[in-house]
Amino acid sequence: MKFADIVIYCICILMFVALWFVPVKAQTYNEAVLGHIITENIRGGIDNEAVMSAELQRAAYLFAMDSIDILETYLPSMFDGLKRDMQIVAEEKYKDVLSD
Repeated sequence: MKFADIVIYCICILMFVALWFVPVKAQTYNEAVLGHIITENIRGGIDNEAVMSAELQRAAYLFAMDSIDILETYLPSMFDGLKRDMQIVAEEKYKDVLSD
């Protein structure tokens, strides 16, 4: 091996090691979850059913919150208390699912 080949090889290894330890800076929840899933799939230690279940529960929660906001725009202001009660129930159900 030539000296230039050894230097290039060492530089490649150093770059790989440097990039390996750079922290991930995800901007959104979806990027963070996707990065976690890919990393764990590479390592081989992920429960895909648990991830899918948690994501479906989160989607149901977000759908419930959006639906409640839509209902609130079409209902008179006297139903504001009902809206908050519905949000509390939805949040409690979501927290119960997370604690299981």
